[in-house]
Amino acid sequence: MRILVVDDDEKAQKVLERALQIWGHEVTVADDGVDAWAKLQADPADLVITDWMMPNMDGIELCRHIRDAHLPHYVFAILLTAKTEREDLMAAMEAGADDFIPKPYDLSELNARLRAVERIVHAKAETDRHIRNMNALLAVSEALGSEIQLDKLLQIILDRTTEVMDAERSSLFLYDETTNELWSKIAQDLEIQEIRIPLGTGVAGDVAQTRTWANIPDAYDDDRFNPSFDKSTGFRTKAILCVPMITNRNKLIGVIQVLNKGDGGVFTTEDELLLAALASHAAVALERAKLVEDHIQKQRIEESLRLARDIQTSTLPMRFPPFPHRNDFDIYATSRPAVEVGGDFYDFFLVDEEHLGFVLGDVSGKGVPAALLMARTSALIRATASRELSASGILTWVNNQIAPDNDSCMFVTLVVGILETRTGIIRYTNGGHNPPYILRQDRTVETLDDVHGLPLGVMESFDYEEGEVLLKPGDTLLIYSDGVTEAMNTEGKEFTSRRLESELAQAMGYPVDKILTGIVEEVNRFTEGAPQADDITTLALQYHGGNQR
Repeated sequence: MRILVVDDDEKAQKVLERALQIWGHEVTVADDGVDAWAKLQADPADLVITDWMMPNMDGIELCRHIRDAHLPHYVFAILLTAKTEREDLMAAMEAGADDFIPKPYDLSELNARLRAVERIVHAKAETDRHIRNMNALLAVSEALGSEIQLDKLLQIILDRTTEVMDAERSSLFLYDETTNELWSKIAQDLEIQEIRIPLGTGVAGDVAQTRTWANIPDAYDDDRFNPSFDKSTGFRTKAILCVPMITNRNKLIGVIQVLNKGDGGVFTTEDELLLAALASHAAVALERAKLVEDHIQKQRIEESLRLARDIQTSTLPMRFPPFPHRNDFDIYATSRPAVEVGGDFYDFFLVDEEHLGFVLGDVSGKGVPAALLMARTSALIRATASRELSASGILTWVNNQIAPDNDSCMFVTLVVGILETRTGIIRYTNGGHNPPYILRQDRTVETLDDVHGLPLGVMESFDYEEGEVLLKPGDTLLIYSDGVTEAMNTEGKEFTSRRLESELAQAMGYPVDKILTGIVEEVNRFTEGAPQADDITTLALQYHGGNQR
């Protein structure tokens, strides 16, 4: 730790300074509170060990200065004092002291207390780093969600990755399926226009082929590294961290790598996790951008519809069961696009080990614009849920990102919820969507008909509310799009909520996949011979109990 020792007794100061240095700490000394405060303002230490009684400014006043100031991080304060009266110690605590050591002090006791402070400092640093990383991921997600042009998107990814990872440079290689090569369209700050690498060649090629991370402390000690790039550019590669970019559908988009840690060190395990998260966001954004670029090149209505369908389905989780290691709940979803692609979507994800996030929504409009708004909304919800466990808070924040630049006047109806897997409590927000149903274990069908706000995109700065419902073991939550209840038969009659409720009443005790299959089959029988006018999307969540995990 970085420790500031404050004592007007030079001999005592030297003894303490030497002991701290022997224990491996970085030590600075000050003769009184005024001197110490000046040094703290210039370069805050992790811990201040200060005498109580000193001229100019005593230890109590120094503690007050530390607590009243807005220093970059929390500074712990330990008072060395001969005072033992309860009133004196309470006054010191009120002033901001974290601990006391009575004089004359025992060095072994001091060392033990320092180790306790070290644990606290380390834990707080880890927490602060985690918060910074989450905020960085959120900022990257916002930036990627707002850009669909491939060239601009590639530059945004490189710039943000270099900044967030504190690296000297970043490189991004896209995978060319036709040639089985990686190619780089831009190389940051370098004049080389394009690099092509066969899959399996070099660090990037090996990462793409094996789909595994590579964290290399010294590039020149790794047989996969090709130094010719350094020789042709004058750049000196030291540490490399390279990860594959893979979509939700397990499709390889490319690889992204960062070169040389800003502090000259090596990339850590936390760096690996952070870059992997960035790569996941980038993969989705790049896949979307590549689809959009393809659409622009072809300029055909038929291709536009195909593209919109790809954008829609590429963002939907398709692997079931999605969490095979969990038996405290089951979740299943289906989506069948209409001929003219709309914007239905669903998503689900573990926020942490005890919270499952889920969403089902319907974007107004058709084609590529609706699919893009759907993809952006889904990405923002997932990114926001990593730091916000309130369904109303998630929708309020996402709405404020979508509404201001909603020039096309599209909107999104949706239901967002978070299941607390330990208790079965669901906190949910309905933004102008169809009311969900709960299939109770006692064979009743319950309607959650509370609407907590407007559809997303209608009004900026709208504060959403939320509801709460308890799922008991065996209960099932159903969310659906209006393509189910408004499906028409050849006579122009709708399927209606009444028919849906009747079908649900017959599905009591069924597993989630059977429940949704039964609904879709019943809609098919009702509409046989009639064209499908809207997407049909359903999601079922069945709770088995928090003690099942």
